Amino acid sequence: MLMENALRIPSLEGQGRLPRLTEKRMKLKVFRNNHARNAKGGGLKLKSASTESTPPTADPKPKAIRIRIHRVRFEFADSTAGQVCIAGTFNGWRPEAAHMIPLGNGCWQKDLGLPSNTYEYCLVVDGEWRADPLAKETVPNPFGGMNSVLKVGQCA
Repeated sequence: MLMENALRIPSLEGQGRLPRLTEKRMKLKVFRNNHARNAKGGGLKLKSASTESTPPTADPKPKAIRIRIHRVRFEFADSTAGQVCIAGTFNGWRPEAAHMIPLGNGCWQKDLGLPSNTYEYCLVVDGEWRADPLAKETVPNPFGGMNSVLKVGQCA
């Protein structure tokens, strides 16, 4: 019978003695019994924990990594374009992530902040994927078209 984290021993209740063992004492008693059994060579095998401490291998405060972001301006001109987007490795090839802003007279512009790297991209003009005519470098893509190459920062 369990009451208030204590154990009553029914065989002693009728004698007027009601010893109560708390959970902590019970665990200690079980540990001592197991330890005595192990010393005789039977029962559970307990492994002793090493008392040596190992020195910490990492700094307690990790150092912040500074990534320089470069402003890159994309410009495009097409007097017949109704919508122009940029899709590339910097935005997961999602045109909806970078809509260019119409400036009037068929001119479009978009500024992006990008870390140093080499990127491939295309302009998506009214749903048609095209290489940027102002790009200095292009590479073939797996769809039979061309991707523009953009080198930013130290990669330039």
